[in-house]
Amino acid sequence: EPNANGTPDEMMRLVSWFTDFIPMAASSETKSVLFNWADRNPKIINGMMDGIFDNVLQLMAAHPEIFYMGMHFYGPDEITSHLESYVKRCEYLKIKPPRVIGTEFGLDSTGGTERGYKSRPNYKDIYAQWQETVVKGSLAQHIKSGVLAGLCVFQDGNSGGFDDLDIENDT
Repeated sequence: EPNANGTPDEMMRLVSWFTDFIPMAASSETKSVLFNWADRNPKIINGMMDGIFDNVLQLMAAHPEIFYMGMHFYGPDEITSHLESYVKRCEYLKIKPPRVIGTEFGLDSTGGTERGYKSRPNYKDIYAQWQETVVKGSLAQHIKSGVLAGLCVFQDGNSGGFDDLDIENDT
């Protein structure tokens, strides 16, 4: 989960790491989910994903059977701006967007004091319904287009410090 708000040197170090890693992984056909961006990351500039990652996107796109983009999708507010900025950046580069895996999908803090679905009134009872609504609503076009290839529900069993996200003891 890289720090998308790092210094220019940190961002270049991240880009360099991926530009070194991708050819090695491709040569051994090692399937990989790259970046694992936190919600609302990386930076959006002029409606597109930060251009500092262009070379990485192009390398990923050259091996669509091997590389996936990892992103988090958290609500309850909007959850697609970073996915849409990614698609626009790929369109700008004239490449097919590497498929995205939602490595974390659910409810978390989006600037408020709440964390996880259990900290919100009534969400424990309607959490799965909220997820279904998002999948059939704001994420549907990305699923149908083939850009969004999968979603992993963020959950944590046995607390681990994430009590508000723990579905283990739900009934």
